[in-house]
Amino acid sequence: SDWNKIGYSQISKEGGGSILRQYNSLLAALRTIYPEHEWSSRSIRTSIPINHWDNIENQREFFNEFARKNGINAHQPSDWSDITYEQVSSNGGRTIMKKYPSLLAALETIYPELEWKDAIRTRVPNNYWNDIGNQRKFFDDYAEKHNIKELSDWATVTYRKVANEGGRPILKQYSSLLSALETIYPEQTWKRNLIRTRAPNSYWKNIKRQRKFFDEFAARHNINGPKDWANVTHAQIANSGGRSILAEYPTLLSAFQALYPEYDWDIKDIGIQAPRNYWNDLNNVKQFLQHIKELYAIELDEDWYRISTKQIQQVFGGNALTKKYTSLYNILKAVYPDKKWDKKKFQSRNKRSAQRWMFLQVQKLYPGCEVVEEYLHEELSRLSGRAIELDVFVPRENIAFEYQGQHHYQDSPALGSGSIELHQERDEEKALLCKSSGIKLITVPYWWDNTLESLQKLLIQE
Repeated sequence: SDWNKIGYSQISKEGGGSILRQYNSLLAALRTIYPEHEWSSRSIRTSIPINHWDNIENQREFFNEFARKNGINAHQPSDWSDITYEQVSSNGGRTIMKKYPSLLAALETIYPELEWKDAIRTRVPNNYWNDIGNQRKFFDDYAEKHNIKELSDWATVTYRKVANEGGRPILKQYSSLLSALETIYPEQTWKRNLIRTRAPNSYWKNIKRQRKFFDEFAARHNINGPKDWANVTHAQIANSGGRSILAEYPTLLSAFQALYPEYDWDIKDIGIQAPRNYWNDLNNVKQFLQHIKELYAIELDEDWYRISTKQIQQVFGGNALTKKYTSLYNILKAVYPDKKWDKKKFQSRNKRSAQRWMFLQVQKLYPGCEVVEEYLHEELSRLSGRAIELDVFVPRENIAFEYQGQHHYQDSPALGSGSIELHQERDEEKALLCKSSGIKLITVPYWWDNTLESLQKLLIQE
């Protein structure tokens, strides 16, 4: 409190000007330099410079302190329902309040991240909530919003929940939520053990109640299946009243799996984030590899050597998996320890992973035809005087596909694949040979996006 006698100008005159210029006020300087003390803007009044309250952060600081002193949560809109414009003004906020037409306008500006709709009832006349009819309308609306149809449904409603949704002025007139309900709905028979301040112990252990809660959450957020749930966070469920349910499960994913067993909750398919330690379970890793086998048509162990790390990472969940194991070799070694894997083959730069993927896509383009990878064409070889191999060839259609990596377009010494001139010379020779032999040659550049659709476009363009 002694600092209340010290002004901004006094410290500046005594050599502290250069220090104060680093802060927007004396109060800000004191809070930073002496963080072990509690500093109040009201106790350092003389230090507040002109235009101090024009700063939204300073206004927010004042409102946070006002809320703390008045026992309300500054970030809970409904807590402000009993606070008036005059209360804020008379407690040191007059300069701030003069900047706004109402308390609601001030709060909306100072706390823009919060939802203020219906929270501050600035237009409700005096004694509005003293009327039983208005109280009943509020509770009717609350029941409709939360799908409360039976008396037993009120068992999970608490005093705090009602207060948080604007019912505080009503509840303050009663000793408890039960007392309010008995008065507002006298035609009902209310059991004393039905309405509690919180759900009964073990209430949320019932899986049907858990499912009902999640179904209602889904209805409110237009969620129709696993892919929609993938965008929902643990915090969203907890903040909507599901904290006790989530406490029953180690992860949000495990809750989904238990409550909706009729769905397939495979993370790679629905795009849901893998929970912590998910990849510690080798069964999950094995399931992921099974998906990779199906996606890339891996039939033999040798086929794994043609799979790149990038291809693994392109599948949802693969990025986290490769970060944990650092390489495909380590993943396979962990899941299939009895097999002998050649580490050098996984590290080879000549995997031709993209070429193999192109081969699989061409098979889809021509499902009724024989498709051959790395086809040694005897006629072209005879004409050239050296072996001519086509990356992918469809004999019946006389169509060849050539995948051209980066080294076909720019020098890449790191690849050790020869000069760009050499590659382009051979590419031109192969194109001429194919043309003279009536073979339609489709060149697929390294920037191909790996989709079947874009491969079809290249085919049409040629």
